[in-house]
Amino acid sequence: MEAGIKIIQYREKNLPEHQILKTAKKLKTLTKKHNALLIINDHPKIAEQIGADGIHIGQTDTGIKEAKKIFKGPIIGISAKTINEAKQAEADGATYLGIGPIFNTKTKSDAGKGIGLKTLKQIKQNTTIPIVAIGGITKTNAKKVLNAGADSIAVISAIIGKDIKKETHELQAVIQ
Repeated sequence: MEAGIKIIQYREKNLPEHQILKTAKKLKTLTKKHNALLIINDHPKIAEQIGADGIHIGQTDTGIKEAKKIFKGPIIGISAKTINEAKQAEADGATYLGIGPIFNTKTKSDAGKGIGLKTLKQIKQNTTIPIVAIGGITKTNAKKVLNAGADSIAVISAIIGKDIKKETHELQAVIQ
């Protein structure tokens, strides 16, 4: 967050819920201290319990209507790879779309093949809520992703395992 990161998404699928809660609480303290937003992936109960800024739901997770009964915060994102998934998420009340993977990525084993910039552009043309693009985005292709219609980008391997502050600042310079 000292690097200028404004939103952190916590995604953990393999730990027991009590451990996820413990980490989520720590992250909420850090994000609040640094004026960043915290999005909790897949766990609307935990997001509500810690006062997270938002939740993110995948296509196979708790449905948005069910999640909205539990989580009362302002941000609800849904993952989508197709125009139909994106349109349905918007109709169901998502406040943003997590679109991707845009390019092939090794970060998430179940991500599948990258959907490409053409599909991203088509989704943008068929929806009105903000799009966060993810998957294989780097300094060399980030501008193309934004030009194709993404309102913002999410990165993992582009900054993790490196000098996060340096990599984040370089990425921000490329996209501005």
